[in-house]
Amino acid sequence: MAGFAATNHKYYRLGYQYDPDPTALQGIPFHADVSSPNYDEYWGDEVQVFHNPRAIHPLPLEAVPDAVQYSYQNGRLTVIAHEGRVLGSMTAVFQILNSDDQPMDDQEAIFL
Repeated sequence: MAGFAATNHKYYRLGYQYDPDPTALQGIPFHADVSSPNYDEYWGDEVQVFHNPRAIHPLPLEAVPDAVQYSYQNGRLTVIAHEGRVLGSMTAVFQILNSDDQPMDDQEAIFL
């Protein structure tokens, strides 16, 4: 959380990642504990670039290397995506309370 996490809170990211299967109708569901010290998130995780096939000055693919990129090549839609690219997500924030609705610290809380 880069030092910005509120005490007595847990953060979970839920969403869909790119599925390279050409017959896939939706992304692959994922979830992650944002509070975990092993969690990584990058600026380009959810960036998607749709290249205009009629652009006078087309944006080079290298301009946004971490993004999922959509373009037409030889009349066919082409998708360039790195493994694990996020198509969309949300972060759920939970405040940890005890039975008296009072905030608990992480040492008191039990996480499933």
